[in-house]
Amino acid sequence: MFKSAFWGMVALTIIVSLRPMPEEIPTLLSYDKLIHMLGYLVLTALGLLGYQQRNWAIVAFAIGLGIVIELIQPYTGRTFSIADMIANATGALLGLYVAPNLRKLLR
Repeated sequence: MFKSAFWGMVALTIIVSLRPMPEEIPTLLSYDKLIHMLGYLVLTALGLLGYQQRNWAIVAFAIGLGIVIELIQPYTGRTFSIADMIANATGALLGLYVAPNLRKLLR
């Protein structure tokens, strides 16, 4: 179940991150860095729950995904942002803390 959710979250992250920005930016996006952190926290936590023996590989994958997406974004009408990379990586690293605690709650 968690493996499927993880790969679904990977696909959603790629789609949402690479589509062109709407002309009017919703107010919710004023919390942009928090949204980045939470998104990558959830992505990483799902990966860690699904692939329990691959902790650092999942975290490295999530951080790498965030970097690659940021590098591609200028070609899709979006902007490159080091701050987004940092927020993504922070969320991925926080996932290392959240996943084991979720695992305990789900037992």
